Amino acid sequence: MKSLRALLGMGLCCALLIVAGCKTSSKTPKRTKVRSNTGSTVFDQVTKSTDVKTLVKTMTGSFTSAAQAKEDTTYLDISLHMYPIWTAKEDKYLYVEQALTSDQQKPYRQRIYKLISDGKGGFESHIFTLVEPDRFIGKWAEPLFFDQFGEELMEEKEGCAVYLAQHADGSYSGSTRMDHCKSTMRGASYATSMVKIRENSIMSWDQGFDVAGQQVWGAEKGGYRFLRSK
Repeated sequence: MKSLRALLGMGLCCALLIVAGCKTSSKTPKRTKVRSNTGSTVFDQVTKSTDVKTLVKTMTGSFTSAAQAKEDTTYLDISLHMYPIWTAKEDKYLYVEQALTSDQQKPYRQRIYKLISDGKGGFESHIFTLVEPDRFIGKWAEPLFFDQFGEELMEEKEGCAVYLAQHADGSYSGSTRMDHCKSTMRGASYATSMVKIRENSIMSWDQGFDVAGQQVWGAEKGGYRFLRSK
């Protein structure tokens, strides 16, 4: 049986954003290619925004893939929690924790996301691991716990940032860049992450590929679909 990490595509965190009514420019939106949850390519209009605060506010909460797991048993019932930390800092940070809903005391992923405007109308989500992750299990419910620590508690996953664009319908989509995010899990050479964010749902698709470009881990039919639960 595949390991939990292989099933979920642990090589990347998802730059997870719930976006509703961010500021947009008055310029005519341009069209861009967006990969859908089924893997097909569609076209959508891109607008511009620099409102990181609104992004953080609307990202905050708890989410679940329970409905998807009920529909398709190849997906697991996962709980996802995202809450702001270090709120006094000028930069914006989120603590992110994911676990099987049936075993939330043993998360399989703990990350810190640093969210910034790219200065061109889009956003970047930089991904960090924790040096001592066990100390922070469940602390999404106590975000002030992080105030006693500085940025020394985290290490950046170089090349694994997710770059996001806002669309005319208020949703966001984005991905990592090419093969920049290195991964050695299950024979992989690099990992990719794609996200599609709507007001009350997040699609996240993490995959690992070998040097020949063949997928070696991660969901094959499409990304995980998380619905807001809180």
